[in-house]
Amino acid sequence: MENYQDPIEEQFNRIQASKRQETQKKKVEYDTKNYLDVKLTAKETEKKITIRMVNLTPDAKTPFAEVHTHYLPSVKKSFVCAKQTDNLPEGVEKSCPFCDIRDEAKEQQKGANDVTWEKLKKVYKENGSMLNYVARVIDRGDEEHGIKFWKFSQAAYEFIIDAYRNNKADNIDIFDKHEGKDLIITIKKKEGKSKITSISAANKQTPLASSEDAINNIMTDDKVWTDVYGIKPYEYLEIVINGGTPFFDKASMKWVEKKEKEEPAEDNSEDEYLNSQVEEDATTTSESSSDDLPF
Repeated sequence: MENYQDPIEEQFNRIQASKRQETQKKKVEYDTKNYLDVKLTAKETEKKITIRMVNLTPDAKTPFAEVHTHYLPSVKKSFVCAKQTDNLPEGVEKSCPFCDIRDEAKEQQKGANDVTWEKLKKVYKENGSMLNYVARVIDRGDEEHGIKFWKFSQAAYEFIIDAYRNNKADNIDIFDKHEGKDLIITIKKKEGKSKITSISAANKQTPLASSEDAINNIMTDDKVWTDVYGIKPYEYLEIVINGGTPFFDKASMKWVEKKEKEEPAEDNSEDEYLNSQVEEDATTTSESSSDDLPF
């Protein structure tokens, strides 16, 4: 009985793990063009990008997805918080190790001495989340590609809302597919980093595309932001938080810490590309990612 493994439990765990994997792998084929490129090259000091925002899904009422993320300085990457982010695909577990660490730190503060309390406060802040936004857009400089996805900060979101309100005062809906307006994003280099300094609406109202068929093709495109932005499972994130490299073990159908001889579990090109797209005003740090209040 010492090494006995329940075959029924094994089967259940394998099926559940397989379902989680299907959820993780079910996405559009990786392509850097799926992401709006808002980063300046080494030689650029400023550029403008013209985009048209598209409905979030064929049935959505707004163009914005609210996405909570946690930033891990040790790997310089942000991760989607499945616990706080709504409307995720079926099968994604609403749990998050960052949030659990944060909750545990707050609980341990009760009755702690001053020194310990301050240490726990730091842990609490470091594991906070930041609210970002994701939108589907048409890049006017690359219209042939079709839908692209753009992840942006609160500052950029407020720029867009200001443009929306200014035009709404004149009874113009900048998001309208027939009589809306393009948005012009201005990006400048600040202290060596790319920063969005303004977002304004174009002067003229224009249709989303040149023909009704083209408009319908864009509006009914069923790609969603979770197709291109990976949502990592709980056990994967736990390993990363603890300084390890995740490896998906096919024998146990679980994420485990990678050993020297094991091959990488997946292509990390998407993570590397997204990491290179972080804007100065959208970068999550331990100081800006949370405040002293719980969510």
